[in-house]
Order: sequence, then C-alpha cells, then structure tokens
Amino acid sequence: MNYVGATVLTSFFSFYLSSLDEVLVKAAALENVKVSVPLPAGTLGAEYFRADGFHLNEKGATLFTKKLARELRLGMTSLQ
Repeated sequence: MNYVGATVLTSFFSFYLSSLDEVLVKAAALENVKVSVPLPAGTLGAEYFRADGFHLNEKGATLFTKKLARELRLGMTSLQ
C-alpha cells in the first residue's frame, strides 16, 4: 500500500475509532471503571503508521509509549 492509501485508511480508522473511544469511555464510566486513552484516535498523522494505515510504526509506537507511561504515572499518583 502506498502512502496515499495509508492516509485514506488512517482517516477512516480515526473516525471509526474515535467513536469507539467515546463509547468505551462512557460504558466504563457506567461501571465506575477508569479508561485511559493516551492518544485519542485521529490525533496522529499517517507518518506514525505502517503501510496498512492502522498499526503504529516505530515513531508512532514511541510516541504512544511515552503518552501511556505519562498516563500510568498520573494514575498511580492519584491512587496514593
């Protein structure tokens, strides 16, 4: 798949997944479960994804991991 194809797929998945992010957060709240969304869908450009437009490449995975680590640290701090 070329870069243009990945961009189109990324846009499609971002729209679809952002709706799922919202549904997941609302459903979790109903059960008093905290959900972390370190990088909401649609916030990364195609340059952060592999050719399939869905899976993160090394650059995307690095960014996601940093954001997730920050969320986890903040969550652990709030539990103390």
